[in-house]
Amino acid sequence: MAISDIQKIDWLWKKVGYGVTKTDINSIKSAVNESIPSGLLLRGDQVWGDSASITSTIPAVSTTVVTLNTVEATEDTTATPRRTWLSGYQNWIPPQFGSTYQISVYIDNAGAAAPATTGTKIFAAGSGNNDEWFFDYASGTLNFIGDNLPSGLTASKRIYIEGALYTGTLGTSSANGGQFGDVIVGGGGSGDITTAPGINLGIGAGAGGDINIGSSEGGSTNIGAGSGEVNLGTGSGATNIGTGGGEVNIGDNFNIDPNGNLTLSQITINGNRISTFDSNANLELMAAGSGYIDFLSNAVIP
Repeated sequence: MAISDIQKIDWLWKKVGYGVTKTDINSIKSAVNESIPSGLLLRGDQVWGDSASITSTIPAVSTTVVTLNTVEATEDTTATPRRTWLSGYQNWIPPQFGSTYQISVYIDNAGAAAPATTGTKIFAAGSGNNDEWFFDYASGTLNFIGDNLPSGLTASKRIYIEGALYTGTLGTSSANGGQFGDVIVGGGGSGDITTAPGINLGIGAGAGGDINIGSSEGGSTNIGAGSGEVNLGTGSGATNIGTGGGEVNIGDNFNIDPNGNLTLSQITINGNRISTFDSNANLELMAAGSGYIDFLSNAVIP
């Protein structure tokens, strides 16, 4: 004996409406009495990573995330004639993002260039003749779910679907970034990771950009400010800093250029500030008075 429609509906109500497992008939266990969780599968590769960029009102023109589309649907010949129509696209944006994302449906001749003008618009609620339609936004499939078909949908006519497609990133990444508490990914530019105090890790606005640790607003940058150690490259692999061909700068006075030349514009040793090299590779002692260090004789020359 086939499973009754009542039991199918009870399972669907508990699964979709309450996210629980059906363990008994409704008269014994209603949905609010079921206790075993059974959520709908949320596939990571189908997450709309840029859904935050979908505006609450359908845009007037297409964007990188929202693409306006009008398609001539294809009849599903595996179903009752003219009962089901395939748009050929998935991920239509549903009206949960805003009422203006509700699709429009038209009946028109095959190959119509402007069905919104030349065709007949039909509504989801039908015309009062049990000819309602239901659109699955995920699969892009329209089904005349009522008992009858619209009177104008003859064998020579076609169904046209007008609405908006989600064309942003699919998956857990996002081209436009995201925010997790005070951590913003992609907030300052493509590839950035920004936290509230102003720490950026990434490639900046494009390839070859800077990696910055610290705020550009003059705040302090502390690495390992606690009592613990700061370790770089403690494993068996190499530790590379500035291997991309750019300069390495630490503060305002320490620079290694791409050719390997080291520039120290100011050094302090035991309170004596040492300034720049002269032409004979001698260091000037600034704080101890005039003079310089002669490296050949290891003497301080007054």
